[in-house]
Amino acid sequence: MQSIRWGIASLALIVMAIPAIVAADWAKEAAKRAIGRVAQEAMEEALEDSAVNVVLDEVAESAVGAAAREGIESAMQVAEVADTLDDVMDAAETVNTIRKLGKLRR
Repeated sequence: MQSIRWGIASLALIVMAIPAIVAADWAKEAAKRAIGRVAQEAMEEALEDSAVNVVLDEVAESAVGAAAREGIESAMQVAEVADTLDDVMDAAETVNTIRKLGKLRR
């Protein structure tokens, strides 16, 4: 009789423990899924941030390169204008010298 009571008590304990075990497994899986989703979203966000940074770096380098090219082109144009003005000044000095020589000759 006592063994039947122990058997029933053991059976009742097992029946009550099964839902707790199943619930623990379910909770564990739910936690894994939640953590997995959070980790995936974090990785996706990091990848997006990285891609944006790469694009911004390239754009910035291109912009700096374009600005540098424009600056160099402007400097070259200024140098050409200065060279032309220098040539004009040389020509004017030559004309003045010729005039002075012409006046001396008279």
